[in-house]
Amino acid sequence: MLSGKLPLHYNEEDLLSTPTAFENQLLEAFSCMYSEEISKIFTKIDEQTSSNNWHIYKSKIERHFYPALILSTALEIDKNYIVNLCAAFAIGYSLPVIMLDKSLDSNTVLNSTSESFRDSLKLIYRANHYLIEHKYYKAFQCFNQHYLGVMSSMEREVNLKFKIPSINTVNQYTENVLIHYCYYRSECHYFSAIIEGILCQTRYKFSKELKVYLGIFGLLRQLSDEIADVEDDLQTGLVTLPVLFTHQSQDLSIELHDYWKGTVGFEIFKNALLNNDGYEKTYNLGVELYKISNKMKYKLLSKYPIVEHLSVFLDWRFAFLNRLRQNNWVDIRKSH
Repeated sequence: MLSGKLPLHYNEEDLLSTPTAFENQLLEAFSCMYSEEISKIFTKIDEQTSSNNWHIYKSKIERHFYPALILSTALEIDKNYIVNLCAAFAIGYSLPVIMLDKSLDSNTVLNSTSESFRDSLKLIYRANHYLIEHKYYKAFQCFNQHYLGVMSSMEREVNLKFKIPSINTVNQYTENVLIHYCYYRSECHYFSAIIEGILCQTRYKFSKELKVYLGIFGLLRQLSDEIADVEDDLQTGLVTLPVLFTHQSQDLSIELHDYWKGTVGFEIFKNALLNNDGYEKTYNLGVELYKISNKMKYKLLSKYPIVEHLSVFLDWRFAFLNRLRQNNWVDIRKSH
């Protein structure tokens, strides 16, 4: 398979059997294609921010740009245009969200007096000024809408801490496509906020069916992250899908409360997750979503060529799921 103009050949078997090699190949391809644009984006972020504290998030933020850069290739968007848009996106969306998420993970209370909240607002203001200055009015609207959605998701996450939410699976039919919705928290239905910003800014026409296809990536991303982050999430009081699936077979109420009190360790949950297929059931849900996305891809390709370019990110997430499975549900690249 040749995905768009990526110098990358692979098939589905590679995602199943050699997922780590595929991920390495993909990152190398991105780096070769877009090193100049990434460098320019980082320079612009430095120009618009008052300190270089954000550099600790550089590798994470860089990955946020890949969908936008791939989309710019598909739509043949001017390089300077996409560099400006990505810089604004990083300043006004990526950095604030990462900072707030980090604060929530450390159980810091977020309010108008907290340092993270104030710093985030400063970045959002700076990015909004930058977008207006460059006349990216549609992107300005999209980014702010998404930021409000993320804040709403974070508020719900705070309210769920140290509780066991319900996972009565809801079968949601959208454009004749069955999606297991579960308790999915994200407000983003367009693959990522930067993708919607570009599509809106370039006035790209897309259907509800394409919107569903792009939304599957968000679901797949959440499922894979929840497998990789089970222990970290539990430490901050969040009970996610692998634990919830396990809880359906083995009541974990007492163990969870003991864990949060510090009287038992994570090992008790790891054994329960393995014995009750908590990881496996979450993985299987991801496989089903990936299959749905592939069926949709071939239906949408003739009308929406961008699907060929963006599908590589669904393949990447599927490879990530398979890498977790191969490594006993441990993310061996977590420090990267």
